[in-house]
Amino acid sequence: ADEEVTNKVQMYLWHPDTQTQFLEKALHATDLCSLSLVTRAAWANAVAKVSSILDMYPREQSRRDGVDEWGWEVIQAAGAYNDIAVEVQRRFQELPAPAVVDVVDNQQVEALLSALGRSDDATKSLKLLGNYAGKVKQAKEAVTKMMKQVSPPQARELIRDVMLPKRAGVGWQVAGLKKISELKIPNPLELYRKAWNDGHCQRDIAGNV
Repeated sequence: ADEEVTNKVQMYLWHPDTQTQFLEKALHATDLCSLSLVTRAAWANAVAKVSSILDMYPREQSRRDGVDEWGWEVIQAAGAYNDIAVEVQRRFQELPAPAVVDVVDNQQVEALLSALGRSDDATKSLKLLGNYAGKVKQAKEAVTKMMKQVSPPQARELIRDVMLPKRAGVGWQVAGLKKISELKIPNPLELYRKAWNDGHCQRDIAGNV
């Protein structure tokens, strides 16, 4: 993405309704420029938009022909048509929808994660990414890096709600247990008990506890 262009888009100054309309109507593509702008809609439902993109991973580009069906065509105005404006409108309506970038691959995921890393609300971004840690490898790596940006109480909440639940998987639970000691989370006994689950846990988890 052209950072010089996207950095000039000061969405934090926009009204919430403007952000919502822009998110819904202008950011349908998955090109790198659009992805870098999605997370800036702090007053709109950017989390749902990011979730919808990550849900599609991986997805190939739907149109590969590369034909520009929206190219210009010269129309003779003198005597060729009764109303040139009507003819232009007719041809416009017959055109198919313009082709947009809709691929969701590793490059798109990396761009999205990079944008989330610069968001103002790190806690919201971490909770979102934690839900995709099992599906998107880059999400797990991003969460472990971003965890250092939040305060110990926030980190404690994220470890408890995102990393330690059984649905998170063994690998993610082990990573959460390691973060408890790495980040020096205060009063960790509650977290260890959650992972221990009265002894009904995997061997790797028991060993880390």
